[in-house]
Amino acid sequence: MKEVTDSRTVSHIGRIFLAVGIIMMLFGVIMFTVMYRAEKNGVEVTAEISRIESYKDKDGDTKHRVYVNYTYGTETYTDVKINTYSSFMYEGGRVTVIVDPQNPAKIMTKGDSLFCLLVFELMGPVFLFFGWLLR
Repeated sequence: MKEVTDSRTVSHIGRIFLAVGIIMMLFGVIMFTVMYRAEKNGVEVTAEISRIESYKDKDGDTKHRVYVNYTYGTETYTDVKINTYSSFMYEGGRVTVIVDPQNPAKIMTKGDSLFCLLVFELMGPVFLFFGWLLR
């Protein structure tokens, strides 16, 4: 009897993994589409890195927050946080950002949509694979 219960539990976990994998893949495609449109409709602007804050997360890993200054139209935006960090970045360095013309304070870095797609489209099949094995 215990063996039947264990196999049902494993089967339920497999179905959950399958569902999570499908959801991750769908979410990745949707987010890629939204972000790609934002990149395509946005305006590329060169921004200057105004500061980089380093901090430790709760696991003790070093993380970074990057802030930039840029001008769009006649307006200058200062200390706007971007969601990207790379070891080649430094204060005073330049980075290309994409400005939303409808909301110029909202920016993203080039390639954000591709990164999102890769993360979800690589993790989704992993969940699908293990879900298929456990079903």
